[in-house]
Amino acid sequence: MSLHSIGEVIKRKERLINKVKSKYWRNTHKFGIEIPKSVEEAYKIDRSTGTNHWSRAIEKEIRNVRITFEKLENVSQDQMRTGKIKPGYSYGSTHMIFDIKMDGAFTRKARLVADGHKTRPPASVTYSSVVSRDSVRIALTIASLSSLLYRPVI
Repeated sequence: MSLHSIGEVIKRKERLINKVKSKYWRNTHKFGIEIPKSVEEAYKIDRSTGTNHWSRAIEKEIRNVRITFEKLENVSQDQMRTGKIKPGYSYGSTHMIFDIKMDGAFTRKARLVADGHKTRPPASVTYSSVVSRDSVRIALTIASLSSLLYRPVI
């Protein structure tokens, strides 16, 4: 592989990676309304606009999911992270996803989601996740750069 083609592959890899990164951060507004990326940002938007739309959405979601969580008395987060307090359970972090419903009133909604990528899956799970096209292209680009792909000799 010539130096010229390696440079082209590296530039293409950078373009692909930047495209994947930009998808997440590109959607900052929907229907002209700012969408927060974190709970702190949601509260900040409410303060700056003088409304409580995002606060109500967060409260509603917490009210709906509260029954699924069990509070353990006298247990710190560090103790939970070790997994020794309740065998078979593991500490899992969460974050909020925000969106706006297209219902005429542009209702704000918040969803509490688990960071499943940060925990080990149980051995009994046989679920196969779906891979995005961009991820496959990035993997193939890296493999190409590392000369891992088969290339026929001409």
